Amino acid sequence: MKRQLSTKDWELLSSYLDDMLNPREKSRVETLLSTQPEYKEALEGLRRTKSILHRAPVRKVPHNFTLTAADAQPVKAFRWLPTMQWSSAAAALIAVFLFAYQLVPGFSGVLTTASQKSADSELSATGLAPTEAADLAVPMAAAQSAAGPPEVIYWGGPPLPAGPAMGMGGGGGGGVGSGPPLGVT
Repeated sequence: MKRQLSTKDWELLSSYLDDMLNPREKSRVETLLSTQPEYKEALEGLRRTKSILHRAPVRKVPHNFTLTAADAQPVKAFRWLPTMQWSSAAAALIAVFLFAYQLVPGFSGVLTTASQKSADSELSATGLAPTEAADLAVPMAAAQSAAGPPEVIYWGGPPLPAGPAMGMGGGGGGGVGSGPPLGVT
């Protein structure tokens, strides 16, 4: 199985090709080339690459790519950038506060039940002043609690009477494993 050459091996072979090694390293590379076929293949590939690059035409660069001192100056940031960063943080904090204020129960400090809302809407429909409505709200709440549980509205008709389960997950039978054992009729 061929061994993958490391970066150091490639650098060593490239230096050998350029005749940049000391005698000790040169003898080490020659030993590797004689014993390891992958080193020999890699060196031949480097020789071909070097030959191709020497034969390539030399083209003149279209313009000078060096930078002047004026070109190398750092770009100045916009003055309003820090303001935008702070305004984004403030908007995020306001959004979190509004979320907590509207969705977390008890955060606003005033809890309103459904019966209080219905009583308030009934009082506002009568046209009473807010002070008169406040005076009537306590007796109305007491009368509603004495009358019993509130009426429940069923959308789509009343619920079915209690009986055997009719659905897939109930205990009414007909599901998997509820029939007689296999082989028994």
